[in-house]
Amino acid sequence: NFDNDCDYLWLKSSTPESIYHHGRVGINTDKPEEALSVNGNIRVTGCIEHPSDMRIKTDILPVDSSRQLERVCQMRLYQYRYKDGVMRGANPSNESRHQVGVLAQELRDILPDAVHET
Repeated sequence: NFDNDCDYLWLKSSTPESIYHHGRVGINTDKPEEALSVNGNIRVTGCIEHPSDMRIKTDILPVDSSRQLERVCQMRLYQYRYKDGVMRGANPSNESRHQVGVLAQELRDILPDAVHET
C-alpha cells in the first residue's frame, strides 16, 4: 500500500515500475548486514554492474602488477562443505554440496582490502 508515502518505508519512485526503500533489505533474513542481504542463491538473467569508468573515481594510483600476481599465486583453494545450519534459507542441496573457494582468514593476510568483516 503506497497511498500515504510518509507512513511507509517503501515509497513510490520516480519511475512507475520501481519503488524506493531507505535502509537495509533482507531476503530470507531478518538481519540484513548490507543494503541488500540475500540468504540463498541468486539467479541473474541480466547484468550485475560495478562501474569502472575513470570519470567516477578519485585518488587513482597505479599498482605494481608483478606484486599483485605474486599475491594471487599465494592464494590457496580448498574444497569444503558448509557446517549444518550455516546456510539457513539457502538452497538445502548447497549445504551438503562440495564447494571450492578460499578461506577468508588466509585471503585477508594476502589481500586485506578483499575481505570485509561482518
